[in-house]
Amino acid sequence: MAFIVHDWCARAAYLSGITLAPVPDEEAAVALASATANIRDMDGAPALDALSRWEPSFRPVVNGARRRPEDEPLPIPCLVGTDAARRHGGNIGCRRWGVGLPHGALVRLDDPSDPPDLGVFAPSPAFHWLLRTRGLGFGQALLLGCELCGTYSMAPQGMRRRPGPLTTPGEVADLIASVPDGARHVSTARSAAPHLLDGCASPREAATVLYASLPARRGGYGLPEPQRNHPVALNARARALLPAKRAIYLDLAWPESHLAVEYDSHGHEEGMRPLEDKDRLVAAAHMGFEILPLTPNMADRRERLDAFMGEVADRLGVRQRPLCRSTLERRARLHRELFTPWDLW
Repeated sequence: MAFIVHDWCARAAYLSGITLAPVPDEEAAVALASATANIRDMDGAPALDALSRWEPSFRPVVNGARRRPEDEPLPIPCLVGTDAARRHGGNIGCRRWGVGLPHGALVRLDDPSDPPDLGVFAPSPAFHWLLRTRGLGFGQALLLGCELCGTYSMAPQGMRRRPGPLTTPGEVADLIASVPDGARHVSTARSAAPHLLDGCASPREAATVLYASLPARRGGYGLPEPQRNHPVALNARARALLPAKRAIYLDLAWPESHLAVEYDSHGHEEGMRPLEDKDRLVAAAHMGFEILPLTPNMADRRERLDAFMGEVADRLGVRQRPLCRSTLERRARLHRELFTPWDLW
């Protein structure tokens, strides 16, 4: 029997450091066809034992998001390919994927030399994103995708740094393109995938870039996408202010316009680099950059962030046209989805 975990168990697998061995598409199809929903069939599987140890830390987050008692034990969620497997499994966390798997859909969590109809599997990070977009808003789906394509993970205890991305926008696009006809609940993923960002270092960074650069029809400002963590080599005059540095790094920058946005210091529990001191800002000015500081209080209040984005647009020479009521409503919804904390498990 094969057992395919998903949902919070997939997130636990990504956080745990378990080796994610890509499964060839032909073997993934065999695994799905033989997948069981009865965890008793997998008693003693080391990979499941390892994931089960994460359950107490995920329990309050998942139950809180799903409005269940905080101390209620979480089922091990699984993915199966047939209604029969779901009916006979007795696992309330079971979900059926009733069409062929897309390209690169599964990773293996145990011995990759075992046959594909035996062992423990999980959705690849790209496929996990597609599965989790069911029920999410457009902005929420983008935030989750930017996390998987970024260098941070949202763990139950808060944000954690990661050395590299779990997937890329290109891998997500390839997977989406290979989803068979007849697949359900994939419309949000299809609409959001072209707008995913790679390499973001925090959810606040992803939210700010998306709000600035998404087209107006999606609720954004349609600004050119800024470069993130942009390096600026210092000249002699600037190095006199910062003698220990050869370069400074700007949070968000439009180098052609010599404009940058820097996150102000008191929001850095999410890992954003603070404005170190006035010398750093003066050094950036010596290099010809105008710096606009953005505080968490400005970003979280839509009217303040809209005024800030209008100022950025003016500096970039991007004309902002009057918006109709439906576009203003989309902008309000996008801000709510990007800047309201969500438990995207």
